[in-house]
Amino acid sequence: MRRVLVLVAGSLGALLTACRSVPPAVPPAAPPVRLLRILPLPPLAETLRVSPLGPWIRIHLGTRTSLTLRDTALLMTTTGVDTLLPGATVSLLRTVHLPPKGVCGRMDSTGIFVGRILGTSPPLRNGFFFQPDDACTDTLWIPRPPVALWKTPRGTFWSGPLEIWPWAGNGRRGVAFSIGQFPGKLVLWPGEKGIELVNALPMEIYLEGVVAAEMGSQFPEEALKAQAVAARTYALRTLLSRPPFAFFHLYGDVRHQAYRGGAVSEKIRRAVRATRGEVLMEGDSVAVVFYHANCGGVLADGRAVFGVDRPYLRARPDLYQGVAPCEYATRRVPELAWFGKRERWHAFIPRSWLERAFNLGRFRTFQVLARSPSGRVEHIRIEGTRTFREISGQSRIRRMLGKPLPSTLFRVQEKAEGVWLVGWGYGHGVGMCQVGAGGMAAMGADHRTILEHYFPGPAPRRLW
Repeated sequence: MRRVLVLVAGSLGALLTACRSVPPAVPPAAPPVRLLRILPLPPLAETLRVSPLGPWIRIHLGTRTSLTLRDTALLMTTTGVDTLLPGATVSLLRTVHLPPKGVCGRMDSTGIFVGRILGTSPPLRNGFFFQPDDACTDTLWIPRPPVALWKTPRGTFWSGPLEIWPWAGNGRRGVAFSIGQFPGKLVLWPGEKGIELVNALPMEIYLEGVVAAEMGSQFPEEALKAQAVAARTYALRTLLSRPPFAFFHLYGDVRHQAYRGGAVSEKIRRAVRATRGEVLMEGDSVAVVFYHANCGGVLADGRAVFGVDRPYLRARPDLYQGVAPCEYATRRVPELAWFGKRERWHAFIPRSWLERAFNLGRFRTFQVLARSPSGRVEHIRIEGTRTFREISGQSRIRRMLGKPLPSTLFRVQEKAEGVWLVGWGYGHGVGMCQVGAGGMAAMGADHRTILEHYFPGPAPRRLW
């Protein structure tokens, strides 16, 4: 089935200006904002042109009731620019529906009934309030989107989103807040529960924060490069599948990829720079990639876990040069030895907890009814004297057995006092094993060999 993707040039910076595989000697002037239709998504190389740091993307950092600055910053609204000093706090007073300036009307929960014109309205700095007039007649209903009313020490602003930029320095330095320091800029959106925080920054700088959060500088540099390519591929595919007017593209947590702002090590920065623009491509499409902490020696099947059918995401033993690279890493690489606790694990579930949690009566048996092609548990049955409970799906099984299980690659030992689970690995097991990538790098593999091992078929291509 062919997909139609419509993107707005300009909404992603330089992402969608015209591109050829061999750029001309003199770059053409940026075209005016226009709709580009890609049928289907590929050929990406001919439609994607970006800056040296990649397209600008927006990362959702969560919701806060207020935000305090730790250094000087620029506050940009739809009506102007202001300066915020250290200690300044930005808060969202409320979300309101405002009628157009100079028009009287009556508000309700869905829109505004607009009537006759008024001469003046009470002023508000960089905006205005309006007093609805019940005397309006001959009304016309006009729906209005919610707008934000923000308050800072420098005044009150009526605006939609606010943008906070660093006062000096480049976007990499970013701005420091009470929640941390983030490169690029921070965009504040009004939400039902408070301020939705969105970090907007170039792809390559974002990847530094992802590699730092997802892997860390204790890994060999070639493993960090493989992580950068995998994370870039995942981010770009998600970016291109999002609605063009979405106010963010990726969550900054495990719903997409873990991400943190602030300074990163030079080792991580080198790994990201060395792979700049490198993306795994499946023909002319961005490949579907996943990664996890530790596969326990067996890679999981993409169909069983995520319903993704790709030949390079099949269940298979994870062996390189005749050994399991994750086991090699935890036993032979001192910097990665602590990951051994994610390779073999034990969990005890008391029978009393099972009886209370599932209202079973007296506990009888804990049975594994089905396993996936990788041996991971897919379906369990917990039986008591009163009733039984069946749980299917790896994510539900990991979540519902008392506390999150490291993985579903386990065997069961029933005891009089409860159930012992003896398991291997950490995470869903699909795609690249991060500890295994570290082991392969320690054995001499470069980042492309690592990627080919975990994603056989897709080829790396430099898109910017």
